[in-house]
Amino acid sequence: MISRYAVVALLLVVGLATGCGKPPPTVLVQGHVTYNGKPLRGAMVTFLSGYLDAQPAFAVTDKDGYYFARTFVSANNILDGAFPGEYGVVVTKYTRPFPELVDRELWRRFGSFGPGEEAEYAAGLRVLEEQEAMDREEPETTGYPLSPSFRKPPDMDLKSIREMLALTSRQLRKLTDADLKSLRYPPNFIKLGLTEDVRQLAAERSGGKVLVPTRYLDTSTSGFTATIEHSDDEPLTFDFDLVD
Repeated sequence: MISRYAVVALLLVVGLATGCGKPPPTVLVQGHVTYNGKPLRGAMVTFLSGYLDAQPAFAVTDKDGYYFARTFVSANNILDGAFPGEYGVVVTKYTRPFPELVDRELWRRFGSFGPGEEAEYAAGLRVLEEQEAMDREEPETTGYPLSPSFRKPPDMDLKSIREMLALTSRQLRKLTDADLKSLRYPPNFIKLGLTEDVRQLAAERSGGKVLVPTRYLDTSTSGFTATIEHSDDEPLTFDFDLVD
């Protein structure tokens, strides 16, 4: 006769064995993103479910356009892959917001964001390393004076705003201290009127310029979908080709 302790022990062994056989909660997902046939570097790929409480999966493409998706559950719990389900997919890429570029250059020169500010920049060293890496990809310049007709903030016209937003990090490094500090302050967009051009430039300054066609920013127009389920073929591969 088997004792009740032996039965309990047997049930524990069976429970552990079946528990170990459970698949992980997420499915490994990878892929490649191109834009007009070329690898798209630094793009955000987001898998969005139609369920309100579903967790999206996200990834950023590397220099060759490849990505590996992850799911943010909480600050201390980021899982590799995506939860099983049906997803719409968006691909986004923006330039860095202009105020961020200016603040980074101010930190490089003065060790703070601007006159009278002493806030420490926690990721200062990392940011400067990123800037140096980005600078190496830009054409070398010997100087970049602003045009004679350039009007500084807040009294900018649309032409001056477009010139300002076209400045690269390397060009910012060639500006005088006075010009650089002046660009930290926003233009008076309200004074310019709430036209479509003004709204677009204001959004570009604060959030960065969109570098891919805007239809890829919405699941209803991107044309990209993904069915994610556990499979012997993991990681699942989803490639996305963007065109103008």
